[in-house]
Amino acid sequence: MPFEATRPELVWPGKYDEQGRRRVVDRVTLPFRVVERLGGEPAGAFEDGWRNQLIWGDNQRVMSSLLDRHAGQVDLIYLDPPFASGGDFVMTVPIGDGSPAGETSGASSFETTLYRDSWQGGLGTYLAMLADRLTLMRELLRDTGSLYIHVDAIAGHYVKVVADEIFGAGSFQREIIWRIGWVSGFKSAARNWIRNHDTILFYVKSPGSFTFNKTYVPYPPGYRRRGGGEPTGKGYPIDDVWNASPAEQELKGEDSLDSIQIKSFSNEKTGYATQKNESVLRRIIEASSNPGDLVADFFCGSGTTQAVAEKTGRRWIGADLGRSAIHITRKRLLDIPGCRPFDLLDLGPHERTHWQMATFGGNTDDYMAAMLRLYGAAPLAGSTHLHGRMGEAAVHIGAADVPVSADEIALCLEECALVGAKELHILGWDWQPGVQDPAAADAAARGVDLLLRQIPRELMEDQAVARGDITFFELARLDLQLRPTRRRHEVVVTLRHFDLPHPDLLSGTVREKIARWSDHVDSWAVDWTFTGDTFEPGWVTYRTRKARSLRWESDPHVFDGPGEYTVMVKVVDIFGNDTAWVRPVTIA
Repeated sequence: MPFEATRPELVWPGKYDEQGRRRVVDRVTLPFRVVERLGGEPAGAFEDGWRNQLIWGDNQRVMSSLLDRHAGQVDLIYLDPPFASGGDFVMTVPIGDGSPAGETSGASSFETTLYRDSWQGGLGTYLAMLADRLTLMRELLRDTGSLYIHVDAIAGHYVKVVADEIFGAGSFQREIIWRIGWVSGFKSAARNWIRNHDTILFYVKSPGSFTFNKTYVPYPPGYRRRGGGEPTGKGYPIDDVWNASPAEQELKGEDSLDSIQIKSFSNEKTGYATQKNESVLRRIIEASSNPGDLVADFFCGSGTTQAVAEKTGRRWIGADLGRSAIHITRKRLLDIPGCRPFDLLDLGPHERTHWQMATFGGNTDDYMAAMLRLYGAAPLAGSTHLHGRMGEAAVHIGAADVPVSADEIALCLEECALVGAKELHILGWDWQPGVQDPAAADAAARGVDLLLRQIPRELMEDQAVARGDITFFELARLDLQLRPTRRRHEVVVTLRHFDLPHPDLLSGTVREKIARWSDHVDSWAVDWTFTGDTFEPGWVTYRTRKARSLRWESDPHVFDGPGEYTVMVKVVDIFGNDTAWVRPVTIA
């Protein structure tokens, strides 16, 4: 029977298998790990105990794992994915107590790459990535739920065809044109029509029944009807072209829809290159959800969706692959007065074990060889705990599913003598809290130079590995003092020094701008009663774009009474890396 095409279809490499069958979405259900419990007073929590969720990880694994509990429960998803632009997107990171770049001519800052919007395999790889995620989003949406996809002209037309296939062409509601704002600078010099808009595609899961609250723009001052009379309506009903009408252009400050990127002094700015306005997200969230509804953003970036959902009384879930995105969003939420409690989660060792199995089929030798190759080391035979050699240094790679312990490091130090190594590099995914000090003391006693280096989560991403975007940062060293006050059962913590042991891992630009140890620190927090699992800070201090100063002594803490407690301090550096310090304390 001759082949007959019955409908138009967009096809990309990998959409079908060798037998011509539609490839199914890779799914995995992994348990989440609560890394931190953050936010405001319990009195601000939702009545049923719901805690908002900020999740660090690959959003395909995250969404797949959320389906077990949240399938058909999400009321609104806002999606601002990469645009397949081919460009690199950066974040401007202020250094130390100085003002953010662009606000003071003498400001000290540096740029770090957030993500590279280029795809091995080109547009086909990008569409395959997006199709898998759109499929999972449809399953997460409630029957009355909505999806907004933020795109531009580079891939937007392809994205619409993919979304039509997954949601059904009848689920498409509107193509919203968002006018970015006034045009100036180098963009206005283009020998072409000046690009000045993004596109937002509006879909619903069920065309016959979906949440929508019709909204209006207030009439501008002095507005009169055509006959000269006073207006009697609610305002201008918002159409599908945003920020182009005279009424919308009268909106000022936080209500203005001009892009955050062209506003010089906006209080919303985080330095994140692709940050979107709260005014745009507020319009979407208020139109397509109600207070108490669940809003999700799985490419959350700087956390605009989460911030607006929090301010408008919605529940929220946010996820992102980038450590900078998670760190920015965490601080942005903490800075909202009365922020409800929220959890910072990841998929932890379960995600790593799944990745290791999927990539290497459970072959430990292949896994070790790949890790050593990425680190620049060669395999080392004849040793039980040492896996590689790099010059005069021995290399040990920690397991994917358990933290590196002090005992594990001690065994490696013992074997250094057997292989004649005076330097030892320990690479770890996770670390036993407080492992640095005993390990350093043991190494010094044996005359071995010890380096503890973090295996970055980005190593699990093929795109990052292919581009060489992998840095094994050394664990920082903290000098803290935990001391009692004159009040009974009361103590304070002072951060006295923060040391990045190997500044050679920093670019020359960053090294030149670091004037003192405190410039490395972006935030730090104290959990007064750490129980060995989730970090629950009772005190925290952090830098924002406006408030650059940190406190170096915590507020006093009064323990409930005599007893043995464990205090944990977590310091986050300007690159978004965490360093933990753990000490037992006896309260008499």
